[in-house]
Order: sequence, then structure tokens, then C-alpha cells
Amino acid sequence: MRYPPLILIGANQVFGALLIAQAHLFTPGVREPSLIFMLLALIVASLSGFAGLSLIRGNSMGRALSLVLQAVQVVGAASPSFSLRLELGVKVTAEVSSRGMMTHWGFAGLYGIWPIGGAQELTVFFNAVAIVAFVYLWRTRPQGKPIEGAA
Repeated sequence: MRYPPLILIGANQVFGALLIAQAHLFTPGVREPSLIFMLLALIVASLSGFAGLSLIRGNSMGRALSLVLQAVQVVGAASPSFSLRLELGVKVTAEVSSRGMMTHWGFAGLYGIWPIGGAQELTVFFNAVAIVAFVYLWRTRPQGKPIEGAA
């Protein structure tokens, strides 16, 4: 069975939203750093889920929001003092640091926008799945109709 790429991208975003919600909101015994962190988790999961469902339905707002979410996932960074990254659903990442390069693949519902360290040293993450999804969404976006009478 073959699915159109928009449905796969949308399903991946919904999956990522569910993973974030499960990891940060519904895992018993896990204590989050703050209420703000919990609210950010809920906002990120909601945006991702809404974008994914809207994309699956063919809604233009879903395409625009998905394009933004994919762009945010392309590059991330972490160090001992901060973390800035977003990974939704299936991921294939290359992680570059002074120690070398590693690759990771799997499933993630991960976001980090906080001044808490996420790595032992400065590490930059490149998400290949997000790059492919972003390029696809960008290249297949509907083009505006030309204005009649414009030169």
C-alpha cells in the first residue's frame, strides 16, 4: 500500500505529538523542571498534532504550519548550559561535536528550549527526515495565482 508523502509527513507529526505528550505529560513519576516546561510541552504537542492532522486533511494552514515545524527541526544544538532542539516522530540525525560525528535514528518526541544542559559539550544536530520533509513541502507548495492586468 502506498501513501502520499503529505499523509506520511502529517502522520509523523501526529506521532511526534503523541510521543511528547506521553513523555512529558502522562508518564507517572516523572517530575518536570517547572510549570512553564509542562506548558511548552503541551503547546508543542498541540501544534504538532494540529499541523499533522490538518496536513492529512489537505488544509493549507496545516501545510504552512508543517513547513514551519519541519524548518525548526532541521538544526538543533545542545551544550552543558543550554538545549535548543525539536524532534517529532521518526528521526535520522547526524550529531557533530569536537569529538566527531555520530548518527542516531529512531523515534522521538523531544523538544528542548531551556537553559538546562543537554550534552557534555557543544553538539549540533542535523535531522535528515526534517530536511527531506521540508524540501518536499516547500517544492510542492501551491503557487499564488498571477494578478490579472499586472505587468
